[in-house]
Amino acid sequence: MTMGSQVSATLDASCLSRAWRLAFGLVWNRDDAFDVVQAACLVAAAKPGALPTDDVWPWLARVVTLEALKLRSKRAAFERARGEAGLANSGDAMDVDAALLLERKETQQALRAALASLPVEERDALTLTHIAGLSVRDAAENLGVSSSTVDRRVQSGLAGLRRRLGEKQHVTGAALAALCFEDPPQGMDTALKGWLGMVSGQVELAPISGATPMKIALLTGLGFVILLCAAGGCFWHFHHDQASEHLQQMHEFFRALHGK
Repeated sequence: MTMGSQVSATLDASCLSRAWRLAFGLVWNRDDAFDVVQAACLVAAAKPGALPTDDVWPWLARVVTLEALKLRSKRAAFERARGEAGLANSGDAMDVDAALLLERKETQQALRAALASLPVEERDALTLTHIAGLSVRDAAENLGVSSSTVDRRVQSGLAGLRRRLGEKQHVTGAALAALCFEDPPQGMDTALKGWLGMVSGQVELAPISGATPMKIALLTGLGFVILLCAAGGCFWHFHHDQASEHLQQMHEFFRALHGK
């Protein structure tokens, strides 16, 4: 059995589905959550020896958490840059998608909206412990804080949910564990197939990462400029050679006259 097949056998579809729920709960955006799980799969494929042989979920949850926090940090830096540039924000990325709310049952709608409105620290603590199923100690290690801090945030988050929901729903760990999230952009089955292929080494990455239309246009323009320069150089060399030939003929003509 190859390293790739060993990794794919350890990270099965059930484990990656849990990774998706954790990623979505941390970034609240389907595209970003997909990128987070994909990055975690790349880490697993690059470091197959780091995967535990007994229970891989705490390890994978830590990788997913770290990737999500890195992505959130980049997003925050981008938003700060937008603010400094005086650009209006196009919308709060943490808002709940109204279309999704219409598709879910009322209790799911209310719980998800309430969870989205919590402070990010409390929401992270609830996501790791109640949605991802990690222990308080593992959640604290992933977040880089003490266990008592995580426990305090969990209790505060649960209290905040109860205040926001009122009499609509009694918040329990089971209710959070059953909370529904959106599927990946291309569907869960397709996403799982791609992730499993990635960790087994059967899916190759594109040679150019992040080839946006802007990058393609720039590269195309640069290639056109290089082509023009090359053509201009050839044109100059051609005429330069012709001019040199004419000068040589003139020198020979005057030398012949002088000789006569």
